[in-house]
Amino acid sequence: TITDVDESISGDVTIPATLGGYPVTAIGNFAFDYCDSLTGITIPDGVITLGNAAFYNCGKLTDVVFPNSINSFGVYCFQNCKSLRSVVIPAGVSTLAYGLFSGCSLLASATIPDSVTLIERYAFKECSSLTTITMPNSTISYGAFQNCTALSSVVICSSAATTSIEDYAFANCSKLTSIVIGNGVTSIGNYVFSDCTSLTSVAIPNSVTSIGIGAFYWCSGFDGTLTLSGNLTTIGEYAFSHCKGL
Repeated sequence: TITDVDESISGDVTIPATLGGYPVTAIGNFAFDYCDSLTGITIPDGVITLGNAAFYNCGKLTDVVFPNSINSFGVYCFQNCKSLRSVVIPAGVSTLAYGLFSGCSLLASATIPDSVTLIERYAFKECSSLTTITMPNSTISYGAFQNCTALSSVVICSSAATTSIEDYAFANCSKLTSIVIGNGVTSIGNYVFSDCTSLTSVAIPNSVTSIGIGAFYWCSGFDGTLTLSGNLTTIGEYAFSHCKGL
């Protein structure tokens, strides 16, 4: 396990597959945090875990190459890596951790594989350059994409797996115009799409049984008719308040 790196490290760095004759299998907690001159990192095949805040606040990090061997990320692993441009999550990862890429303001592309079933709180919060996202089978936790102000297109749960969209997941995604919610999402939480002022329409599948408080609050761009699921049992207060175009 790599446990600590001198903060003065700079440029593009390739982590060796072995150190002292032993295989490198983990990047420890805070190992590269505040390495502000680090611009690129290549992680060797065989690394399984990246620890909590492992690359926290590496402000010039633009490129990361993940091996397929990785199966878990720690919380805040890449938080505030403000120069990071794109990420491809390996196919063995099932959870995108709390605050994983939060504050990565230049992150424009994130590829999420079918293996991911949970996107934890604030995983992509304030990724203000992210434009499109597809989440095949994922439960989306509180505020996971909150304040992603460039996000325009979202596909949620394209299979029949049972998932939910939790509170504030897409709140204040002000450029969001297109949402596809798959037949497998069972609940839409409180204020999930609040202040998504560019949203013009949404199809709510029959699998949805509840819509939370203020779920579409101030979706003032809604244009025309909204068809609700026949299986709905609960629509929360203010769910469609200020949807002036409906």
